[in-house]
Formats: sequence, structure tokens, C-alpha cells
Amino acid sequence: MDAYTGLSRVNQGAKIKLMPIYRLIVNSKLSIVKSIAVLLVLLAPLTFSSLISHHSSLVLGQSPLELSKENYSLQLTKLNDTHEAYITAKSNYLSFKSATAKNDAFIKTKEYLHQVDELLTLYLKLVRSFSDNANWQSSNFSKEEQNNIIQEESTFVSDHQAKIDKATTLEELTPLAKDLKTHLEESTNPRINKIIVTLDIVQTQSTSEKFNQLSARVNEFVASRIKADNKSLLINWQSETANIKEKTQNNLNLVLQSFTKIKDDRNNLYQAAQTLKVNKQAKDELKKSKDLFEEMLKVI
Repeated sequence: MDAYTGLSRVNQGAKIKLMPIYRLIVNSKLSIVKSIAVLLVLLAPLTFSSLISHHSSLVLGQSPLELSKENYSLQLTKLNDTHEAYITAKSNYLSFKSATAKNDAFIKTKEYLHQVDELLTLYLKLVRSFSDNANWQSSNFSKEEQNNIIQEESTFVSDHQAKIDKATTLEELTPLAKDLKTHLEESTNPRINKIIVTLDIVQTQSTSEKFNQLSARVNEFVASRIKADNKSLLINWQSETANIKEKTQNNLNLVLQSFTKIKDDRNNLYQAAQTLKVNKQAKDELKKSKDLFEEMLKVI
């Protein structure tokens, strides 16, 4: 029984785009400049990279998130190698129907399914790492709720892997592969897809909050010190930042409306993608502030 199709569907829904969140402290001209620089760093990754990095580099002092990415990447390579061995053994057994071929098919299928479960375990750990790395303070979403769901799915995978390891015949593996495929389609995929969207929204909410806080502080600082011949610059800057703030919030409101339509007990890739699409519009608005803050750095 080929469980690789079910796994591929998990991978299709595995797009997370997150970035590190930094504490902004603004209480002087120097700290304002530093804070703008930090926000520019925050805004730059809003082009976002995929959750799954297939070519991470091992370095000293890896963070838990970096280590999770690396472990997943290595396991994905290992699974692909195991899958090739499984396909060959399966083909040989179907061709020759000998006891030797059947035993080899059992060994290779069991190892392949074990490695599928191991990849799923590392995938869930990777999602958990992104959750732990996110800034939830600007969001009404519950980190604990998301992590509990991840733990429930991890428990299923762990129990399933134990059943695979106890199997002694090829016939025992077929229903176990079917169980995994069904669970992926009806539980793991939709639940984790929804968490991925949640994390994407949390990231945007956090960056939006930091943009609002910093633009207010920069405005207060510059307004009391700007020269008369630069007043029009400040007025136009205020107008542009207010426009970004309004459009970002409007898009976030639409995002939350779209999010309520995402089910977690059935295929939800379409609605998840639609919600991410609207959330990207909020991100694009925030990216526009990059040039504005760089411009204000020259003034202060």
C-alpha cells in the first residue's frame, strides 16, 4: 500500500512564512533610528520564504527552529531514498510472487512506512517550532490551542509508528497504511493547514502592531524637531503612513472573515489559500512603509 500520495498532500499544505520578531524600544533619537532599522528588517522578509528549506546549513549555535528545519530536510532526503527501495521491492514481489521477494517487500515497506511516520513527526515539530517562535501578543489567537492540536497529531503519528514497528507480515502493513492515509486526509492535513494560516496571520498582526507603534513614535519625535521647510514632507509622510495603517487593517479584517470559513475536518486547501491570498495584501501594504521609514531616517 502506497502511503506516499497522502504524504505528498501534507507537503503541498506545508507553506509557512514567518519571520523573527524583535522588541522595539524607542525613547531617544538613537533608539528611534535603531527601531526603524529593525522594522525594515521585519518588513523585508514579507516576500517570505517557504517553511520547508531543503538546503539548510548546519552551523554552530543553531536555534531550535533552524535545527527543526535541518532535521526535516535530512529526513525528507532519507524518506525519498527509502521510497525508491520500497518501489523496487514492491515491483519485484508483484512480478515474482516468491517468499523471498515477499519478505523483502515486507522489510522495505515497513521501513518506508516507519520513515513516513518519522517525517511526519519532524514536520509537526517544525510547525511547533514556528509556533513557539511567533509573537502572539498582538493576536487573539491562542498559542496553547494551536500547540495542543499539534500534540494530538503527534500522538497519533507516534502510536501509528509503534504499530508499524510491531508488524510481522506484509498483510498487516496494508491496513496501517490505509489508516495513515485516511487520518492525513481527514485530520492532520486540514488541522495543520489551518494552523499554518493562523501563524501567517499572527505574523502579519504582530508586524502591523509594530508598524503602528513605531510610526506614532517617529511622528511624535519628528514633529517637534522638524524644520519649517520640511513641514510638507512630514505632512505627506503622515498621510502615507495613515493610508498604510488603514488599508492594512481593512485587509486584516477581511482575512479574519475568510479564516472563519476554513474547516478543520475536511479538505480545506482552497479556503486556506484564499485566506493567505488576502493576508498577503495586508503584507504588501506593510511593505510599502519600508521606503517611508528609510526616508524619515534621513530627516532625523
